[in-house]
Amino acid sequence: MIYYVFADSTGKITGVGQTPDGTLPLNAVECTATEAAGFQQYAVDLSAAVPAIIPAPAAQLLAQSQDAQITALRAACQAQIVAGFSSAALGSSATYGSDTITQSNITRAAASAMGGSLWVADSSGAWTLAAHTQAQAIQARADMWAHIQTAQARYAMLLAQVRAATTVAQAQAVFGNDGERGHDGRVMAMKEEALPGILHRQEGDVAMNDATPDSQRRLTRLESEMALFRASFDKYMRAVAGEEKRLP
Repeated sequence: MIYYVFADSTGKITGVGQTPDGTLPLNAVECTATEAAGFQQYAVDLSAAVPAIIPAPAAQLLAQSQDAQITALRAACQAQIVAGFSSAALGSSATYGSDTITQSNITRAAASAMGGSLWVADSSGAWTLAAHTQAQAIQARADMWAHIQTAQARYAMLLAQVRAATTVAQAQAVFGNDGERGHDGRVMAMKEEALPGILHRQEGDVAMNDATPDSQRRLTRLESEMALFRASFDKYMRAVAGEEKRLP
């Protein structure tokens, strides 16, 4: 069995393969099985008379590590945003869900003069569908927004640390292999499991029975704001991952 790799114009390996009869595809460079299996650690020296496999340069290894860390951070931030938040909107601290549907339900309740019913969990973890006045729903929405902003701020801070790293060790230390602790000792509480309360949602929760024109206008505006936020946040995630050149 003969193993081979493909490389781009910089020598970075972009693909691997194998051939049982020893015939190499056009522009392929022969390598060992070990090099094929760990191709991320290697590059191709295109300056040689015969292209050869060499250890990957430090810059390539750093870039690969930063990309991996940014991907992990982005997923952790997204997980934290939908993991739920605490609010004392009802007078005492309770836990609310923050998945996409629940965000919409909270926004709708805050826009309705009638308020609305939202799922909350007490300190024992028991979930109930609790009635909220409009003022209470507005407070829950404010606490939800603060929760989202906190997650984004933490993400932006750690992203800056990853991008400022000059070695692989520095990049990996920002968001450790366990996905929870960085080099500065911060505990990243970003991988909480989805709140069980979202399992209790009913399809009808999304619909609020408030048909007054003013309420409908407020609801439409708030839904537009939420949609713009989500689009902006998605664009931000793509930008920091290097898929776009400019942050929003």
